[in-house]
Amino acid sequence: MKILYFNVSELNKGWGAECFVDRGLKSLGHEVINIDYRKHRLNLVDKILSLKDWDIEAVIFQRADHFPIEII
Repeated sequence: MKILYFNVSELNKGWGAECFVDRGLKSLGHEVINIDYRKHRLNLVDKILSLKDWDIEAVIFQRADHFPIEII
């Protein structure tokens, strides 16, 4: 399954819960695209539109505080 995963993985590099979830999903054979929505807050739409393959089957939000609801 191809999963788009909004989290704060870049800011919590290596130690945040999202890092463990990402590794777990990948170990189960899923393809995971991570987008750190806090780091890319000002260019989040551009970051999403830059995805090369739109064949996404699931979207996961973790720590979605202040996530721009308009994007959903």
